[in-house]
Amino acid sequence: MRIAVVHSFYRSDQPSGENVAVLQQVGALRNAGIEILEVFRSTDEESEAPLYKVRSAISVATGVDFGHPQRAISEFAPDLVHVHNTFPNFGTRWLTKLQIPIVTTLHNFRASCANGLLYRDGHICLECPTSGSKAAFVHGCYQGSRAASLPAAISTAGGAKGNRLLKASAAIITQSARVHSFMLQQGIPEARLHLIPGFVEEHHTQVTEAPKTPRFIFVGRNSPEKGLAELLEIWPQDLQLDVVGTDGAVSANRDGHARVRYLGVQGRAWISEHLPTYTALVFPGRVWEGAYPLVVREALEAGVPVVALAESGAADLIHECNAGAIYEDGSESHLRNALEAMIEGRQQLRLRAREVFKQKLTEDMWLTHVRAVYGQAVASTVSS
Repeated sequence: MRIAVVHSFYRSDQPSGENVAVLQQVGALRNAGIEILEVFRSTDEESEAPLYKVRSAISVATGVDFGHPQRAISEFAPDLVHVHNTFPNFGTRWLTKLQIPIVTTLHNFRASCANGLLYRDGHICLECPTSGSKAAFVHGCYQGSRAASLPAAISTAGGAKGNRLLKASAAIITQSARVHSFMLQQGIPEARLHLIPGFVEEHHTQVTEAPKTPRFIFVGRNSPEKGLAELLEIWPQDLQLDVVGTDGAVSANRDGHARVRYLGVQGRAWISEHLPTYTALVFPGRVWEGAYPLVVREALEAGVPVVALAESGAADLIHECNAGAIYEDGSESHLRNALEAMIEGRQQLRLRAREVFKQKLTEDMWLTHVRAVYGQAVASTVSS
C-alpha cells in the first residue's frame, strides 16, 4: 500500500505532542511495509517566506494553497491520502479535488474552534460550535488578536459538519472518546468516524516497584490550559512534586512550596527513563484534549498511574480504565484523596496502568485498526 501523509508542523519552540504523534505513526506505517510520501510543511520554515502571514491567513480563510502539493502526490500515485493537520500552512481546496480517498485524523477541535482547544478565559467554551464562529473574532480567540482570529473564524463558520476537508474524507479518525462524542454531536455521520487512540512505543518490559517515599511528577508547558498554576495552589505541602517542562515562572508562590522541584525542559528519553521512579503522574490539564495526552500514554506504558483533573480527556481514560484517580477543580481535599489513593494502591495500580497500555495503546493495536480503516476507505471510494 502507498500512502501520502499530509501534516503542517507547529513551531519547534512550542513542543507539540501532535507533531510527535505524526512522526510516530509515519514510522510505524513504514515499519509495517507501507510506502509513505511525506507531504510536510513546517511553520519554522514557512514563516521565513515573504508575506507569510498574509498567505497563511488567505489559505486558512479560503482554502487556497499557494504551492502545488498535489503534483508530488499525483506522481507518487498513492492508494489514499492521510491528513493530520493543515493549519496554518496548507489550504484544503486541492485536497477536495483529488481523485484519491482521504482519511483524516483529528488532533484538536480546529474544525469547530479558532484556537483548536474549545477553551477561553480559563474555561471550556462551546460558543462557536453552538452559536456561530463570529464569537472567535469578537473574543480574539486566536493569539489574542481579532485580526489573527478572523481567518480562523471564517474557516470554522460551518462548524465540523461544514468543514471542507471533513466533508471530503472517506474516514475520520478520532483519538479519544470525548472527541468522538463531540464530532457526533456536531453532525458528523457515525459511519465515517473511527475511534483509534494514539499509541506510544514500548520502552519498558516490566513494572517496577513504587518508590518507598511518595513522589509525583507533572510534565507540560506553563500555559493556561495545562493547569500548573491551579495545581500548585492546592498542592499538599508534605508531598513532593517534580515539575518538568517549565522553569517555574508560574503564578503560584514558589516559596510556599518547599516540596516542589523545577527540573526544566527534558527530552522524551529522560521522561521515559524517570517516569517509573514516581508514584504517579499528575495531569491537571483544563481542556478536553484532541487525543489522550502523550505524557499520559507514556505514563501508562511505564506502569505509572495517573491523577487527572475531572472533565478532561485524560480523566475520561483514567476513569474508564481505573488506572489512577480523578480530582475536582480547586478542591484540596479531592486532590489529597486522589494522591493518597495512589500511595495506598501502589503495585496494584501500577500493574493496572501497564495493563491499560497493553489493551489500548500499543503500536501493533494501532496498526491493526488503522489498516482496517484504510481498507474500508479505499473500498468505499471504489464502490461509490
